[in-house]
Formats: sequence, structure tokens, C-alpha cells
Amino acid sequence: LRHSSSFLTVYRFDAFYVYDNSDDFSLRQWGWEKGCHVEVVHYPGVAMQWTAYHHCAAMALENNHTWVALFDPDEILILKKHANIHVFLEDHCQSGALGINWLVFGTGERLTYSPLPFTKRFQFRKRKPEALIKSIVRVSDLDLTKGTIRTHYPYLKPGFSQHDTQGRNFSRHSNPAAPIDVAVLHHYRYKSFQEYVQKRERGQVTFERGKGEIGQL
Repeated sequence: LRHSSSFLTVYRFDAFYVYDNSDDFSLRQWGWEKGCHVEVVHYPGVAMQWTAYHHCAAMALENNHTWVALFDPDEILILKKHANIHVFLEDHCQSGALGINWLVFGTGERLTYSPLPFTKRFQFRKRKPEALIKSIVRVSDLDLTKGTIRTHYPYLKPGFSQHDTQGRNFSRHSNPAAPIDVAVLHHYRYKSFQEYVQKRERGQVTFERGKGEIGQL
């Protein structure tokens, strides 16, 4: 996300960076079709999620973005009190990192894939939010020298904190307070049974089979 300096400000996502982990760059054409605001980055390899986040954050810094949202494609940001993302972040992420909790959606007893958006296919979720969060970060406050960004939290420069929409500070990958009255991430973790099995067969995106975890939360 980036500030606009024009008198008539348009609040929007300026850029989407989609990381394609396939060996053959199968999403190359998909990026062309979506438009110039979508950049597909070919990023093959095993257990590359953390390094992909780190690479994306570095690109956001290089491209002078104000914020970067470190989300996966199965995570949908829901704003409950703001008309647009820019005003929301001006209110809640003037500095540091804003952690947003998950609400996890289940399979809805669907067994197989169907060619509809998953937000339409899966309507049932857990009653309570998860403690796990994902972050939107003020890019200037990132510290990319401390190590690779983790799945659920970034490293910040001294003096900056990770906080929630209530202004409460917390650390690392979870926030047990789990406020969802202002914003929440709908996480479509499982999808259909068929898709969940395929996901499990691919293995963890932060693990390499037979070698354990690559880093730690």
C-alpha cells in the first residue's frame, strides 16, 4: 500500500505480489491477465514461504510502499468499521505491525473441488477466533537484518511494537485477546476434503520432508 499525494486521494491496494512456487512458473500468464498492478514472482523450491515473505517485504521497501500485508491467498481481510483499507491503517497502524486474528472456515462437508470462489463454497466457521495472527506492517519500521520474516510476525526496528486494533501490544505469532470487532482475517484453511488431502500431500510450506522445521516460530 502506498500514500497518494494527489488532492483527490484514491484509497486502494497499489500492488499485489503473488508468489508462484511451481517449478514451471505456471502462473506466469495469470499475472499478465490480471493487470499491471499484479506481479507474479517465480519462487520455486521446498519450504519457501518464510523466504518468500522476506523477499516480498524487501520489494515493498524498495518500491516505497507505506505498508505491506503479509497474507496468504486463502486469507481474506474483513473490515467491519472502515470504508477502505487506507483509513483503517491510518487509524490502527501508524507505526510497527498490526496483528489481525484468524476466523477459521471448515470444509462445509464438501468432498470435492468445484470451480467457484472459496468464499462462496464455504460458509461455516468456528465460533471463536484463533489466537494466531497475520500482520500488516509499516514498511519503514521493518528490520530485515534480524533474520527471515516468520509466517505470522515480522522483525521490527528497536522502539516499534506489534499491536492489535485495540492498541494492546503483544509479541510474535499469537494474540490470545483476539479482537475481531474492527477487522478479522477469514482463513479458509481446509476447503473441500479433496483439496485438504492435496494440501497435506504437498507438505508444510515451512517444513522440508525428512529434515524437520526450517527455523522456528
